[in-house]
Amino acid sequence: MVRAYWRMPEQARLQDAMRDLVTLATTPAEIAERVAGPAAAIVGARGLAIYDRTGQRLAQHGSIGGSDGLHIEVPGLTIVAWTSPYAPFFGDDEERLLETIGALTATALDRVRLFEQEHSTRIALEHANELMTNFRRARGARAANAGDDDPRVCPER
Repeated sequence: MVRAYWRMPEQARLQDAMRDLVTLATTPAEIAERVAGPAAAIVGARGLAIYDRTGQRLAQHGSIGGSDGLHIEVPGLTIVAWTSPYAPFFGDDEERLLETIGALTATALDRVRLFEQEHSTRIALEHANELMTNFRRARGARAANAGDDDPRVCPER
């Protein structure tokens, strides 16, 4: 009961951060930065770091480092939280909470990755479409200049 009351402000802040992940964040670092602070606060960690699947640190909050870190691994993401004098150990509740946060953060990171992939594919397709249009225009201009009866210029006629 005391823990639930203690977590109420941090829980509201974390819920706001998670909502913003789906609607506002557009880069992996931005996603991790939005989550790190509220996640550290809700479990009482002195520091928290978020790493991507390659081990690159995306964000950190507070003082990180030391051997007392709790490692939470979800597909594509690792969260490490360090204990504090106010939370000298993490219990099952904190571990499950960080696992949930990790899963939601990994989903948001996938959303950004897929958005970036779709955007680059769309740009490439627009470029290919522009090249095809220019080719058709050039071919049409050559056909008009050469005459309609020359099969080398316009073979389909």
